Amino acid sequence: MAMEKKKSANFSVSEIEMLVEEVAVHRGVLFGKFGSGISNSMKVETWKKITEKINAGNGGEIRSVEGVKKKWYDMASKTKKKESTRRSEMKATGGG
Repeated sequence: MAMEKKKSANFSVSEIEMLVEEVAVHRGVLFGKFGSGISNSMKVETWKKITEKINAGNGGEIRSVEGVKKKWYDMASKTKKKESTRRSEMKATGGG
């Protein structure tokens, strides 16, 4: 029988706030182009530091680097989709 993957707990509001703050601080490294100033190892280390801060700040659930990155990209995707929907509805006729 295959082992079932256990679902991790939902991110708390404080974890999400900490994630947003840390990504904002390190935005240049995390999303910058590779070059002489930014390497893949720098990006990996930055995600590790953000994950450590989130794990230090919360009480129970230990987050993995992959889980934290997935949460960020899921939130970003959801936000982009909401904004796209808002813009398309703004151009529609009618409505109140």
